[in-house]
Amino acid sequence: VTDLPRPADGDRVTIAVDLEAVHRRAVHIEPEVYAEIRAAGIPIRVPRSAVPREEVAMWAEKLLTTRGFRVEVLDHLELPSRSWRPQRRGGALNVARLRAPATVVDAAAAADALARGVGRGLSFGCGLIRVGA
Repeated sequence: VTDLPRPADGDRVTIAVDLEAVHRRAVHIEPEVYAEIRAAGIPIRVPRSAVPREEVAMWAEKLLTTRGFRVEVLDHLELPSRSWRPQRRGGALNVARLRAPATVVDAAAAADALARGVGRGLSFGCGLIRVGA
């Protein structure tokens, strides 16, 4: 077992990650209705849809930026050619594989992303960031 890297602001690293490329669709619920639903303990399911292939690079860069990494340029982006269907889940995974040099812009967020992963599909190995110097 190796220790997690502890990134510092300004560190330049190479990251590699498989991401489940999905959007959550915006759904408007009136505030009064939302309060009643939450008070009753009813879970609210938000519909998801696959990120269009032409938007995956921009979507991935935005996701990683919110997690403490500024991606300079994607060295490698393998777009989903087909969906992988896990046995115990109703939907399919839309997985994009990427590798990119990045700069740590928020050390705390980057450390959290390395420890917990990012995005959806964590149970299936997506979102786990691998770091190289």
